[in-house]
Amino acid sequence: MTDSRGVVTTSAPLAVTVTGNLTADFTITGSTPGPDFGFCDNNITLTSTSTGNITDYSWSIAGLHPLQLSGGMIPGTYPVTLIVGNNGTGETAQITKNVVIINHAPIANPGGPYSSIQAVA
Repeated sequence: MTDSRGVVTTSAPLAVTVTGNLTADFTITGSTPGPDFGFCDNNITLTSTSTGNITDYSWSIAGLHPLQLSGGMIPGTYPVTLIVGNNGTGETAQITKNVVIINHAPIANPGGPYSSIQAVA
């Protein structure tokens, strides 16, 4: 290190131990294969596959905190973030993946049976 007078000094080596081994990751299971994970009226399940001594899990889906996206999501791309942590060490790890909800055309069923959802007033 050089001080303001131009004097160079050195110090004894300092051993630094880096601890922690959290790795955040998750899988997405939906109703469609490939990069589009679900239809707008089907469920999508998020499952943590994180590793390490984890004591806390925090999910964020487009700013919300549910563990599962349910039917009724409008088509679009939703960022899903998982943060895992260890209260004892203060260590955290984070990962974000996109969930893509797509629309699908209705499937005709000639001859029935037919059903409908009754509106509630």
